[in-house]
Amino acid sequence: MNLIIHAGTHKTATTSFQELCFSKKHELSKKGIFIPEFTDKAKIINLTKSNGIIPKTFTYQHNCLAWYLQLKNINEVREFLLIAYKNATEENCNHILLSAEDLENILIEDSIARNIELIAKEIGFKQIQWIFVKRNPFDYLKSLYSQLSKENQIINFYELYKGIMSNGYYCSNNKKYNTYYVFDLDNFVASLRNDNSLNIDIIKFEDFSRPSLGLPIFKKIISIEDINKLSLKEEKKNEKNKSLTSDQIEFNYLCNFLQMSKTQKIYNNNKDLFNSLISFRQKKINDQIVNIKESINKKFS
Repeated sequence: MNLIIHAGTHKTATTSFQELCFSKKHELSKKGIFIPEFTDKAKIINLTKSNGIIPKTFTYQHNCLAWYLQLKNINEVREFLLIAYKNATEENCNHILLSAEDLENILIEDSIARNIELIAKEIGFKQIQWIFVKRNPFDYLKSLYSQLSKENQIINFYELYKGIMSNGYYCSNNKKYNTYYVFDLDNFVASLRNDNSLNIDIIKFEDFSRPSLGLPIFKKIISIEDINKLSLKEEKKNEKNKSLTSDQIEFNYLCNFLQMSKTQKIYNNNKDLFNSLISFRQKKINDQIVNIKESINKKFS
């Protein structure tokens, strides 16, 4: 039995890939690829609420593994992988595919990777393959800036950029859990390989997303003929993942700072003030954007 772990990075169509895998779960099983899932949703909801974690979904991903490992709950991970191994064997599958962008954390906290590898080998997995998807750094920066505005963060574009340029990553944290967004992917992967002897591949985002989502991952496991039969095309983009406008992003950050609800009513009642502050923040970004794009792409591409 082989274990393939798609570990992000964030903002590289991971949610869409996860939804695709789960929508084709039964078809993939017939081709030898097992997609496990957490069945006790109430347990996961309790886990997130008690630790200040903000999940995008409970159904179509395996981020719970990253959460459990960082919170030192090794037994939950062992139980999940053991059940997955048993179910995959019963369905005559020889590959288990996990997808969890929060496992990007292994690039900074390598003990998470060591724990997964140790548990998996104890259970009986013969090979463990880690896969990361690398996006254009400037596009990653813009997408991350948009996302953080929805998560009650208080930061401006230049501060986010400077922190990433200095550290090679950005860390969003609460008292119990950290989420890492790694930009210096090549160097962190090289260090992880050398220090832990992990089998890791990096796929370019353009190759991962076209002509069909996740194609380089599936090509590692099954033939092109079988892939074509599965029709592994990305579904229409979900409205909840629709990109925010620049105005919406800056409005969110202002509300985060002022501790106000991000509602149309709040905006309408303070329209002149918000428009003035939004324009001010956007001008600061536009004044720096050319240099930011050039330098971050030069350093991390």
